[in-house]
Amino acid sequence: MKTYETPTEDEQHKFALKLYFGGRKPLECATARAYQDFCRTAHGIGKHKGARELAEARIQEALRQQSNSRDPVSDERFDNWHEELCHEVREKSRDCGFELSVGQAQKWINMTFKYLFVFGEKSAPGFAKFYPHCHIPIDNIILRRPEFAGLDDFGCAWSRISDYARYLSFQNKVRERFKGSWPLAVEFRLWKASVGY
Repeated sequence: MKTYETPTEDEQHKFALKLYFGGRKPLECATARAYQDFCRTAHGIGKHKGARELAEARIQEALRQQSNSRDPVSDERFDNWHEELCHEVREKSRDCGFELSVGQAQKWINMTFKYLFVFGEKSAPGFAKFYPHCHIPIDNIILRRPEFAGLDDFGCAWSRISDYARYLSFQNKVRERFKGSWPLAVEFRLWKASVGY
């Protein structure tokens, strides 16, 4: 009878990623999965041919460029890059007749980063340097956490945020409140606790 080796932790991790994200390359998988995290708020995007595809391609292109960049990363540089990408993603969608909000664009970009970190530097190289500077993906689970009380002044649902300055103000307040912790690490721990994991 044939014997089978116990899968290594690395093999198990890769298998779990393939099951959850599908068989494409990590960046393509991350952007496609991140889209699923906000698309229920993007009513009618499917009726606007190319809106998703062009926006998704722009996110992938921008992240690919950043992963290959040797420029130093700081909160300020990341914030400027993030704002520009949010506007570009919204513009690509708008060119196809669909209006993405800042809230939807941030969720797409921020969740893409979060998923790239799940893949890890070995599978998705060039992204680990951004982890200390990444923004928290804003959603209802995070906004209901008492640790974030008083930080948002959006005046609307997260998916309808239209003012990038208000969005960035929230991210800066998070950095200030949790000084000494990377925002995405805070989000990971609190989101995980919220879903009882």
